[in-house]
Amino acid sequence: MSARHFDRYEELLGEIYCLTFVRGVDETEALLRMGGLADTIRPRPLADVWGEMRSYEAGYPTIAQALNAGPWTVVIEPSGFHGSGAQLLNVVSRGTEAVSVLRHDYADDHLAYSVDGELVTELVGAKPAIRRGTEPDRLLPRLRAAGLDPEGPDDGDPLIHPHVGILRLVGQITGFLPDLTGGPLASAHLEPWFNATEPSAVHRLSHEELADALTAVPASLRRTIAVREVRRLAELLDVAHHRDVSEALNTAEREGSVAVPADSDLGHRVRDWLMNGRRAHHVLTNPAERHRMTEEERVRATRLWCLAGALRGALRSDSPVGAFEALRPLIVDVFDWADNASHRAALLRELHTY
Repeated sequence: MSARHFDRYEELLGEIYCLTFVRGVDETEALLRMGGLADTIRPRPLADVWGEMRSYEAGYPTIAQALNAGPWTVVIEPSGFHGSGAQLLNVVSRGTEAVSVLRHDYADDHLAYSVDGELVTELVGAKPAIRRGTEPDRLLPRLRAAGLDPEGPDDGDPLIHPHVGILRLVGQITGFLPDLTGGPLASAHLEPWFNATEPSAVHRLSHEELADALTAVPASLRRTIAVREVRRLAELLDVAHHRDVSEALNTAEREGSVAVPADSDLGHRVRDWLMNGRRAHHVLTNPAERHRMTEEERVRATRLWCLAGALRGALRSDSPVGAFEALRPLIVDVFDWADNASHRAALLRELHTY
């Protein structure tokens, strides 16, 4: 069964895709849990999904489709990977269970299984011998039933793509694998900025001294510093005067946690920043699209995209990870014009003297 599905998925989805199975929810709920934007949900055939994701006019969105099959709904990300992130999978699994499988021929395959907000088992690099989670051995019987030997060699059968075995394992967990036809399915633009996950700690290694200093101070000081820095950048980009921006930052400084609905004024503003940031990236890497934006437009769009990420961190700045995300523009080259080195040094002095 899995070999047939593998061939069909490769035909329709290519060499990079993610399938996220969620138990006990319908297609709309599964898409919303994944960060789907409610006002973009509609049926789309796969050809339209590919066309929209490659469209400058559409803003190169990430789009996922959803298909219900009895107890489970599967969210399909062509050329996508959001469901493979443990933080998002834990959010998706709250009150139920979820399993995600990533095929990525240019990086690593991946499988993760979460129950009620907790990562239970993860196969690192989709290798059955390398497992982690709260119960790394929970799937052992299903691994063996799928023909995956946790004690066997990592390379497996050279005539069979290793992803076939992972698909067999997913079938063991969920009881089914979707038969894809390419026809219309419920679908939505995915925008992780709006989902309920905390900012990721993956970037803290880029400046551990700053990350450690933020962890050591009280939450009130973290909030003050994070909001102050994001406000400074917003002023440099001439967007701090917008009422929705200023009100969100003021609330974050007082409370440290601010939710921004995707359909709010600030939500639409952030969506525009993110969309134009994607456009700026695509026109830079695709010479045929270079004429779409001037260099000035591209640079501004990239800086606003970076500001959007910093803003998300500031709106969660009670957390050291959120505060660090708010300060990330200080350690990336997008904001070199903002006198990064001197501001970073001043912030470190302020944090160390607390």
